[in-house]
Amino acid sequence: MNHDETRPPHCGASEHPSEALAPLPAALRDIEAVRKVLIHPERGGFPESNVTMLENPGRLATELAIETLFSERQGGTDLVLFFFSGHGIKGDMGRLYLATRDTGKTLKGELRRATAVAATTVHDYMECSRSRRQVVILDSCFSGAFPEGLSIKDGGRIDIHNQLGGEGRAILASSSSSQYSFEHKDEGLSLYTGFLVQGIETGEADRNGNGIITIGDLHGYVRQKVREAQPAMNPEIYPGKEGYAIHIAQSPLGDPEERYAREVTQSISHRGEIVSVAARANLDDWRGRLGLDPQTYDAIEAEIMAGQREGFRKKCQEYGEVVRKILENQGSIEAEATHLRRRWQMLKLTDDDARKIEVEMELEIVAKRQRHEWHLQRYAVLFEEAIRQESPALSEETKAEMAGIRQILELICFNLQVTVPERKFSGTVLV
Repeated sequence: MNHDETRPPHCGASEHPSEALAPLPAALRDIEAVRKVLIHPERGGFPESNVTMLENPGRLATELAIETLFSERQGGTDLVLFFFSGHGIKGDMGRLYLATRDTGKTLKGELRRATAVAATTVHDYMECSRSRRQVVILDSCFSGAFPEGLSIKDGGRIDIHNQLGGEGRAILASSSSSQYSFEHKDEGLSLYTGFLVQGIETGEADRNGNGIITIGDLHGYVRQKVREAQPAMNPEIYPGKEGYAIHIAQSPLGDPEERYAREVTQSISHRGEIVSVAARANLDDWRGRLGLDPQTYDAIEAEIMAGQREGFRKKCQEYGEVVRKILENQGSIEAEATHLRRRWQMLKLTDDDARKIEVEMELEIVAKRQRHEWHLQRYAVLFEEAIRQESPALSEETKAEMAGIRQILELICFNLQVTVPERKFSGTVLV
């Protein structure tokens, strides 16, 4: 993934004056881990020179970096990403502030707003940017509380969407209330950032296996992992128009032959065919990305499609045998419809597949019965002629000859009555 014109700053605030805010040693580890995964050429693909990392910056340095990010050298298609790990503070009127090294409180225990970066300030810089692909990731607990407490008039929730959201943006937050997202261990990343990095590093966030990790993919993965580890936490996303679809990274390709085989498997129909124009186009794109020779791609497709076709053939054959038995026993497809439907669904056939097989079996049974009737009539003529010639009893030679004819005509046990002049002969033919 090419992010040549992106400049994502990463800000980590772990230290604060006096005891205004508790130290967060994980914050610096967070921004370093995010930096590494985003500059990895096969993951984030961000040029290292375009990534700015701020360790325990003051308010002015933080705001200058944010202004620079959203104002300099950004075109409409450039991706702008701002990652923050640290304390989020809820001030008066429910406004969100990002804590910096300078952040402190008044004698009354209230936030000194001039020492923190207001979310509305970040929003203003985002509004002035020409980029239509903007991502903000906040790994913060928005407790709004200093050690002695900070009065909050309207509860613990922050309206992040209204303070930072907009068209072409995606805002990811580890929480939107007083949920605590940092590890209590001396080492390691915060819970949220840990899973965010893991999802990109391993490619696990690429849920549909298309090689691209979107903001929507990443949020879905991180949210699931965080809630499994800490059910009280509720990571959220606030996407603007097309925000979910913003590409942030690519997943590791692994072995190219295995990757292409996986893509082919996902692209072929249950009958073993590539019937979708879009699927064919996707496979052609993968051919261009993986760098194998055309013969290898063709061989992989042929092998997988042949296996799928054989599996489909066996399923159709199995379903056909069930239908044949029903019809041979004088049953009807209509009477068995419910059970037949369950059967073809278990075999992963479609309604069209099942109906085609049923029609074929019906025609086959009708043709078989017609053929049997014709054979029976033909045998009756021959048998009658033999009786006429050898009445009242057939010779052993004629019996053997008639048995051979029955075998050729595939006749089973049946009762046969023929009439000769002035006598009637009945016999049971057994085969």
